[in-house]
Amino acid sequence: MDVMVAVMDVMVAAMDVMVAVMDVMVAMMDVMVAVMDVMVAMMDVMVAVMDVMVAVMDVMVAVMDVMVAVMDVMVAVMDVMVAMMDVMVAVMDVMVAVMVYKVLFWHE
Repeated sequence: MDVMVAVMDVMVAAMDVMVAVMDVMVAMMDVMVAVMDVMVAMMDVMVAVMDVMVAVMDVMVAVMDVMVAVMDVMVAVMDVMVAMMDVMVAVMDVMVAVMVYKVLFWHE
């Protein structure tokens, strides 16, 4: 009888050890879950930062589009000015030709 009681005492002690080991394992799992929560929160922050960066890039692209449109207008204005200068040069060519004709061939 005493032997059976002693064996049961040993078994109870072994169960206590197993329970303590399980408690440690549960605590470690809690720590791992907390670490994962922190990592998920950091990823959320990174995604938010990337969203902000994408929005900033979208704004920059829109600004560049406006700048390109302004440059297109400026180029068109310059094309018009060059055409006007071409007309003025042609008029001057005619005036020079008239003057040369008057000097060489005009007899009053």
